[in-house]
Amino acid sequence: MSKEPYPSIFEQAFEPGFTWTKGEKVFFDRQTAGQLRLESGLLHIVDPVLLEDSQAMLDAFPKGDFPLDIAIARIADDERIAFVRLRFKDDEIAEWNFASFSGQDSTDIRGEELNGFAVDGGIAVLCDQKNLDKLAVGIDDFDWEYVFDDKVQEHFVDTRSHFIHQENGLSMAVFSTGYGDGFYGVYIARNKEGEVLQLLIDCAVVEWWNT
Repeated sequence: MSKEPYPSIFEQAFEPGFTWTKGEKVFFDRQTAGQLRLESGLLHIVDPVLLEDSQAMLDAFPKGDFPLDIAIARIADDERIAFVRLRFKDDEIAEWNFASFSGQDSTDIRGEELNGFAVDGGIAVLCDQKNLDKLAVGIDDFDWEYVFDDKVQEHFVDTRSHFIHQENGLSMAVFSTGYGDGFYGVYIARNKEGEVLQLLIDCAVVEWWNT
């Protein structure tokens, strides 16, 4: 039997009924937000305030429509979005690595430094480069306040919100980040052939790196 790739919680958190027992007990539930469309394979993960000036990750991702899963963590009477993953292909994961960002060069996911993105308003947006191209040339009636404020409140449950916004060819995943503001790691799962299987955002709810 092959050893689970490190860290195992990246997969376990999405399994029905999984409970994290290392330290304070954390109960997990999985929800699917819907399908996210990737037209170019160049992905952005960013605070919505910085979206128009965002730089895409340096990794190339598959094109198409892919399911976005949300791992909800319940600790005592509090619930938070712990992990968000975009699934490209179902296959055995050989390893997890950091996603690549311009100006970030961390390579050891066991180390103290992260490759990822900063959030200042407790909300992140994940989308393909084509969304930025469409926004740059102007999309009639695109309402930033509605999408990133009103709609977040419309989908708000307990301490979290998540949805995929689709409008005039746009496809944008919007979600709350853990306990709010912070710097969050972004990871890629690959199979033994090196193919990209998943993109995962860790919202730093579970301190797996201390175990």
